[in-house]
Amino acid sequence: CPIKCDPSDVRIGIDYLWRAAEGGDRRCMILLARYLDLSVNLLNTGHQPNFVTTPSDMLILPALHSFINSNSHLLLPSISPDSWSEAVGWYKRAVDSAIGSSTSGDKCTDEGLDAEGRYDAAEDLLPVYRILARMAEMYSVGGFGLKQNLSLAGDLFTQAGETASCALQGRLAARYFELADEAYLSNEQMSNN
Repeated sequence: CPIKCDPSDVRIGIDYLWRAAEGGDRRCMILLARYLDLSVNLLNTGHQPNFVTTPSDMLILPALHSFINSNSHLLLPSISPDSWSEAVGWYKRAVDSAIGSSTSGDKCTDEGLDAEGRYDAAEDLLPVYRILARMAEMYSVGGFGLKQNLSLAGDLFTQAGETASCALQGRLAARYFELADEAYLSNEQMSNN
């Protein structure tokens, strides 16, 4: 990109993103959560991300590929050591707003539609089942202000599987159910020790 990153512009952009998310913009909630989630990986070089899904699922903006490959990520403002707990909070709000806008009573999201039945670009950004799966991954690992909770991870993977199934993503739903079983088994083994 011919335009050079300015640290103050990055900070201002993140502030605007936060304000829009606070105002109820679901797309901004997702982007802010992703920023908090990814910044752990960008700013802590010793931390290896644990992705059950592919790392490309984490990179939701094409511009982020070039951002990560350059040294531009060094311009990111410092983040809280509790960034994952903050990210999970924003992910939850995004999921709640999607499920709250569902026109069906089965808690399945109407992928791609908002409360009025119009197109919702946030679903193109990241479907609800992927958000739930990422939250489950974060709880299964723990850290960065988020306490490891394998039981909750199993519940979230199960919910992700159900939502993916509603969205006619059968293989992905099966994978999420498998991961839920693994999380429940790990939780059981930890409680027996």
